Amino acid sequence: MESKILYSQTLLHQAILLLLQKKSIEKITVQELCKTAGVNRTTFYNHYERPEDILREIVQQFLSSFSENYVTLDPESAINFVTHLLELMETNRYLSQQLLHALPGTYLSECTLALPIVQAQLHAFTSSSAESSAITSFAVAGSVSLITEWILKDSHCSAREEAELILKLCRQLYI
Repeated sequence: MESKILYSQTLLHQAILLLLQKKSIEKITVQELCKTAGVNRTTFYNHYERPEDILREIVQQFLSSFSENYVTLDPESAINFVTHLLELMETNRYLSQQLLHALPGTYLSECTLALPIVQAQLHAFTSSSAESSAITSFAVAGSVSLITEWILKDSHCSAREEAELILKLCRQLYI
C-alpha cells in the first residue's frame, strides 16, 4: 500500500513541475493537476489540500536529502554546503525560480532552520538568549533573501562567490 502512495505522490510531483513550466502555481487547478498526473481528485485530497502543498513537500524532501551529505558543518564544509546548494539551484534555475515565486520566503527560512545540520551550526554560535534567537532569525531570513535575489536576477557572480558573501555577512552578525 505504501508503494502505491509513493507512486501517486511521485506522479503529482512530476505533474506540478511540468505544469509550472507553463504557468504560475496560482493558475494550476487541482483538476488540471490530477489530469496531468493521471490520478483522481480523491487521491490528491488524501495527501494534500492545495497544489502549493506539493511544492512544499518537494522543497522539504530536497533540503532533507541534500543536508544528509553534511554530518558536521565546520567552516570549510559550511562554504561547501552553501556552494553546493547554490550550484544545485543554479543548475535547476527555472525550477528554483518557480519555487521561489510560488512559496513565501518565510517558508524557505523555516525549512532551512529545520535542517539538523543548520541547527547544529547555529547552536555552536548562539546561546539560548532571545537576542541570539533574533540574530539567528535575521541571519536565515537575510540568507534566503540573498539567495532569492541571486537566483531570480541571474546574478553574474558564481555560486561560490555568493556562498562566501552569505557566510561573511552571517559571521558578522555573531561577532
